[in-house]
Amino acid sequence: MFVGNVKHERGDFMHLYRELKRRQQFGRVIKVAVGGIGAMGRGIVLQLQAMPGVEPAILVSRSVERAID
Repeated sequence: MFVGNVKHERGDFMHLYRELKRRQQFGRVIKVAVGGIGAMGRGIVLQLQAMPGVEPAILVSRSVERAID
């Protein structure tokens, strides 16, 4: 697999982590929309918040109360 001009072995995710950190440093975060914020959606949002360079930007819910919470 190639990322940029560098070849990486399958399963080597450190290059991905470094790229996400770099994006965060330069203010170029990846914004993610999450549809459905039940138990699984909330877990996904928590995981996204823990990742460098990734930001949960839009949360979609059928319930106004859940969306605000």
